[in-house]
Amino acid sequence: MVLSPDQIWSYVVPVTPPARDDRRDRTSALVVGSLGVFVALTAFTTSLADAPTLGRELAAGTAGQIWILSSMSVGLAASLLVVGVLGDDRGRRLIFVGGALLLTAGSVLCAVAQEPVAFVLGRVVEGVGAAALVATSLAMTSFFFPTPAERATAGAVWGASVSAGIATGPFLPGLLDASVSWRAPYVVLAVLGLLVAAAGTRLRETFADHRRALDLPGAVTFGGAMTVLLVALVESRGPSGPLVTTVLVLLAAALAVAFVVVERRRDHPMLDLALFTRPDFTATHVAGLATGTGVIAVMSYSASHLTNGLGASTLVAAGALAAWSVPSTVFALLARRLPASLQGLRQLALGLALCTAGQLVLAVTAASTSVATMLPGFVVAGVGTGFLNAALGREAVATAPPGRGGLGSGVNNTARYLGSAIGVTVVGLVATAFADPADGWRAAALITAATSAVGALVVLTLSGAAARRSRQGVPA
Repeated sequence: MVLSPDQIWSYVVPVTPPARDDRRDRTSALVVGSLGVFVALTAFTTSLADAPTLGRELAAGTAGQIWILSSMSVGLAASLLVVGVLGDDRGRRLIFVGGALLLTAGSVLCAVAQEPVAFVLGRVVEGVGAAALVATSLAMTSFFFPTPAERATAGAVWGASVSAGIATGPFLPGLLDASVSWRAPYVVLAVLGLLVAAAGTRLRETFADHRRALDLPGAVTFGGAMTVLLVALVESRGPSGPLVTTVLVLLAAALAVAFVVVERRRDHPMLDLALFTRPDFTATHVAGLATGTGVIAVMSYSASHLTNGLGASTLVAAGALAAWSVPSTVFALLARRLPASLQGLRQLALGLALCTAGQLVLAVTAASTSVATMLPGFVVAGVGTGFLNAALGREAVATAPPGRGGLGSGVNNTARYLGSAIGVTVVGLVATAFADPADGWRAAALITAATSAVGALVVLTLSGAAARRSRQGVPA
């Protein structure tokens, strides 16, 4: 007996059977959306294991190397909320396909770059494209998987795609640098972006239930605040000096205040700030922020520690990162089998707690010069990250206003990648402040572990508050 693609998929991801046409639409949305986020995260992590090579080949100084590693985060965090809301109001498929084409364009710029500025520009463009893929893929998926049980399954697949992309990115330069060229990974990303764009054109277009006019003042002030803050974080690690960083932080704060003022005065704001009075909404995005400042930050720096501190090769560093990201992929898929008492917001708290444990193990094994002794810490943190990735997307949509999945995804992923930018900055400053790389790594791992632990406690507390409100009949 030959099974159709839909029948095969039903065994992999069992869901309540919908009407025939809806089944095709929902399968396409989940498969193509997950492919999009896989490519986006692959692009995000491609340069992590290859920073020394990129710095050498592009003749980048200290500031240039910092920007090479951080530039995609600027594009991501600055645009996630805006593209998520645009997807809800202008069409998620439209923004998704546009994002794939932007990622392709950015990858081409990186592949042909002859100096650091062009490469950094390419990474920023990649970041904007990746933001569109991440935010709209989750919103599209939530449209076709409306019930909590279906969203749990779809969220697990989406979260596994995040983890799989993180796992794949470092291997591209590890496998292609020596055999082809440092440019080859970006050619591969450009081709993948085109494939995702082509697949995206076949999706059914979806919109929010109530489409709104573009909140241009909100988009400009929010995007400006995020961009300036991220530039300040990057410059704080370079030779610019504290004065430049301080001026940029003050400008970012002024733009953030302007955003709040603008949103409070608009009848239909891009982001209704009253949502943060709900414990469930706040808990979800606190978890995203804690994920970025904690486990993602320390893992982003780990490749540099392994290659520069322990003398490991790019391929070995990628393999060590796989000890984190592969369990993350597997446990994102298994997360839907957790008992009901450990799902929802409690799953977020559990994931953060496991990430805390993994980072503490990494701190304890810091004195070792063997990559193998660090693997248990990577694995435990990977299990926790898998639970987080599966739950963050699901809860971001579930706690957002009805039909505004792009908004929920945009806010959550902004929190995650802004947290990552902050965390990477802190980790880089702390780790390089010590003469002994092992001491620097230990201190950084302890700081990020503390961040994860605080995040777990806050989420657990807010989870209890949301449950009490629900029992009282008040929206969580």
